[in-house]
Amino acid sequence: MPWNQPGGDNKDPWGGGNRKGPPDLDEIFKKLTDKLGGFGKKKGDGSGSSGSGRAGIAGLMGLAILGFIIWAASGFYIVSEGERGIVLRFGKYQAVTNPGPHWHIPTPFETIEMVDMEQVREFTHRATMLTEDENIVDIELAVQFLINDPVNFLFRVRSPEETLRDAVQAALREAVGKREMDYVLKEGRSQVSADTKTATQAMLDMYNSGLLVTTVNMQQSQAPDEVQGAFFDAIKAREDNVRFVNEAEAYSNGVIPQARGAAARIQEEATAYEAKISARSEGDASRFSQLLTEYEKAPDVTR
Repeated sequence: MPWNQPGGDNKDPWGGGNRKGPPDLDEIFKKLTDKLGGFGKKKGDGSGSSGSGRAGIAGLMGLAILGFIIWAASGFYIVSEGERGIVLRFGKYQAVTNPGPHWHIPTPFETIEMVDMEQVREFTHRATMLTEDENIVDIELAVQFLINDPVNFLFRVRSPEETLRDAVQAALREAVGKREMDYVLKEGRSQVSADTKTATQAMLDMYNSGLLVTTVNMQQSQAPDEVQGAFFDAIKAREDNVRFVNEAEAYSNGVIPQARGAAARIQEEATAYEAKISARSEGDASRFSQLLTEYEKAPDVTR
């Protein structure tokens, strides 16, 4: 019957006999040690001690082999699609592994750094820039990039993303600084973005950063808040000027043809009047010539 039931004489399986209370942990540990071969404990006769010693060594060897197998199995790893595994031996770069299952010498000899090559990262860059015509503009850019060289990304540059931000700042300053404010704020937004992307990538390649800029979009470009009112007034004045010029040209385009038509009509009337007077004068002169001829023939009669 169970040792802890009535009639069981309270004989627990740990050999406690009729002892009351919980079992002695020290005694339990000694018994387990004896079962593993009596390592560190002497028996009465030499043959028993030799046999238990051999069993203890065998047990320890088994534990060591099992531990080695577990340790070696911890070196297996899988590189996911779109990633690269960077093998480091005592912190020093050794190799790049492609997607799939691999094995490396486990810790503490080698470690693996996983780098996602397909994740598109993004940040927003805000800056105040000086234009070629010495005006100030506030610009906001959305920059997207990814890792295209994992080794350079991890080991060539101390802080690749910080380097990218600095490169964007320098490229944007160059792109804005050689253009006038109106161009930057209006039709030149896409061109400024494209020039910034090209210059940024050139700097990243020069530093072997391992980064690839995919897109640079200008989200916002405007005059600083302190001069917004004056800036909008200037824009309105320019727009009014353009409107006035267009209205003047439209008026000119309507009046000039009318004036030309009236001038042509007056000229035609003058030409007709000239022809009429000339014809009349020629007729009068012809009659006078005839009278003169008759007069010369017979002055007395003509009178």
